[in-house]
Amino acid sequence: MVASGSEDKTVRVSDVASGRLVRTLEAGHTGWVWSVAFSPDGKWLAAGDRANNQIVRDADTGAEKHAFEHGGIVCSVAFSPDGRWLAAGGNAVAYTHLRAHE
Repeated sequence: MVASGSEDKTVRVSDVASGRLVRTLEAGHTGWVWSVAFSPDGKWLAAGDRANNQIVRDADTGAEKHAFEHGGIVCSVAFSPDGRWLAAGGNAVAYTHLRAHE
């Protein structure tokens, strides 16, 4: 799978092998989605937008798991190698311990 963010505030998930769009995630973002990342185990999909939001979703279903407000525009999101932390960068840098929010 591959994911992409869009100016229309959506995240699109596509199958790499077939090129087929699997799902479009429309809810949650209030600004242009600038960055997306899968967790190392492929279980989670994080996205950050221009309106200061970070949303973590179940990669298989698209269901929202966590939502966080960032201190500014979110230009990039990345998971730590063990998948426990989410880093977001933009006007500020933030690290969120995901296990603490379960």
